[in-house]
Amino acid sequence: MEPMSEFAQLHLHFTDPVQWRYEVIRPLVLFDDRTVGQRAEETHLHPDTVRRFTRRFQQQGMLGLFPTPGERGRPSRGRQIPDIVLQEIARLKGLYDGFQYRELARIIHLSLSRFLSGMMRL
Repeated sequence: MEPMSEFAQLHLHFTDPVQWRYEVIRPLVLFDDRTVGQRAEETHLHPDTVRRFTRRFQQQGMLGLFPTPGERGRPSRGRQIPDIVLQEIARLKGLYDGFQYRELARIIHLSLSRFLSGMMRL
């Protein structure tokens, strides 16, 4: 059995798509020791995708690595998440470095609890 590539091993630890995108381009922007084509081959991505990530990072910094509305696919289950919700999550992540999905779950839980307790009073 062939050992996993370094990138494939790192992919197992990613919790955020921005983190994954940065890891795709990191050798290109920090070390300049390989071409876009070589990095695309290492990561099993199309060279245009690696170029786009690199260009957006160079123009916008880390914000350029956030998915644009057109890049977002449908969630694997259920309905599509409204853009307003995705924008608010991105805003919260920008305000607080420690914002993770656990905090989002707490916000939803508290909001739902307050809503349901208000409904029970009616």
